[in-house]
Amino acid sequence: MAMTAAETRLAPAPVAALAIPGQGSVDFIPKNREARVILLGGEENLALLPIAGVYHVRRDASGTYVQGEPMANGTVSLRFGFRAKRLPAGLAEVDLAVLHEAIARPLREGNCPLSVARTPARGAPTRRGWVAGAAG
Repeated sequence: MAMTAAETRLAPAPVAALAIPGQGSVDFIPKNREARVILLGGEENLALLPIAGVYHVRRDASGTYVQGEPMANGTVSLRFGFRAKRLPAGLAEVDLAVLHEAIARPLREGNCPLSVARTPARGAPTRRGWVAGAAG
């Protein structure tokens, strides 16, 4: 018989901020564009997990992005997988636990400012407005 002792710690409480690139922070999950997910508190062992039918996740060298599904409605808490990066390659991407944010975010379309400037071709006055779904 063998015994061992190890220190345990509480699971991290995930807290994230969302920002639409070029537009700033938002408090909702946009359905018509991606928002960058910024984990607050520096917890590097958390990976944002998709929820089928609610939102999808994309990762690249610049960060993690979330976008709500077009037909999804209501509110949802972001879901994170707790991973141990120091495990061997085959296990480093395994979710050891699934954690949820304490807040629920609404899913809706994100609007961005639209600036219409005077151009020689248009000759129109400068106007500012908001357009849903514009590429920014």
